Amino acid sequence: MSLSQFVGKRIALILDIKGDEIVLRGTTSLRHDGTQGRMLRVRVSDDEAYGNPVFLISEDKWTRWIAADDHFGCDFRLNLASQAPRTTRATG
Repeated sequence: MSLSQFVGKRIALILDIKGDEIVLRGTTSLRHDGTQGRMLRVRVSDDEAYGNPVFLISEDKWTRWIAADDHFGCDFRLNLASQAPRTTRATG
């Protein structure tokens, strides 16, 4: 999957933390690493999560869908939760 189509977009990252679904929103850019290749870099803003965390999604290794979805106020949704969560909590 080419990740360049997501550059400059807002994306909702959905995580499962101890059974709770946490939603973080960030802005994307493309990064190239000599070892990992092209990666989508998602920088979460400080008002979403303390310390401005960054998520890197490898173009070569990512096999899940990135879906168009404005439900969380973003352009896309990326579900990182491995199991169905019990509750949903959006941060921010």
